[in-house]
Amino acid sequence: MADSFPAHLTPLAFDDLEGWADDDHAAALIAFRRTCVQSAERAPRTRSSGVDGQALAAVCASLQDNATVDARVFFETHFTPHRVEAQGLLTGYFEPQVRASFERTGAFQHPLYARPVDLVELSSSPESLGIDDDVTWGRSTDSGFEAFPDRAAIMNGALDGQNLELVYLQDPIDAFFIHIQGSARLAMTDGSVQRINFAGKSGHHYTPIGRTLVDWGELALEDVTMDSLRSWLAAASPDDRDAVLATN
Repeated sequence: MADSFPAHLTPLAFDDLEGWADDDHAAALIAFRRTCVQSAERAPRTRSSGVDGQALAAVCASLQDNATVDARVFFETHFTPHRVEAQGLLTGYFEPQVRASFERTGAFQHPLYARPVDLVELSSSPESLGIDDDVTWGRSTDSGFEAFPDRAAIMNGALDGQNLELVYLQDPIDAFFIHIQGSARLAMTDGSVQRINFAGKSGHHYTPIGRTLVDWGELALEDVTMDSLRSWLAAASPDDRDAVLATN
């Protein structure tokens, strides 16, 4: 286990997991197969977790070669459960549904963008490319890589004129949280329901707007929640709202 991972992991047996024998192993295997799609092209980045990305990719490869595997046996063969002991923050995830339009019209003025063709994940260390060491994605140019525009620059029009707009939303706050969550269901004005998913990111260091509002004295740290953030943004003037969003 990497020293930088701030947790203590204790190996367990699967029999130690309450409810494991009665769990829906087949459903879990379906979900795991989906996570394996990208690892077929490149080993997953596991950062400081201590997990061997190459080994995980090998497990995915073995699964692709065997379409009729016993789900419970598969997990018990290839994985070891651990008890995680650490101090930290638990966050939740959900897939929101919002109204959207394929055309910019009426109240639908706030775009969600497709991934620009020149936005790529860096295959080399940022230091070797001569850019900030916290940049993980960048713009590919004829002369090499450079930092991609950050949120503030994009809000000021850095992506305008490239025909990247996929859909338009009514609320810029909805657009912001879809960026953070990485996916959403879109109830389109034509009656269809579409799904949108993460395709890339600007690559800059992540700064949560909750931290911004705490630093600015607008919220107490213990009061920062999804609901409190949305409430503050909804009540703020457009200029104040955009100033906060631009720090992310």
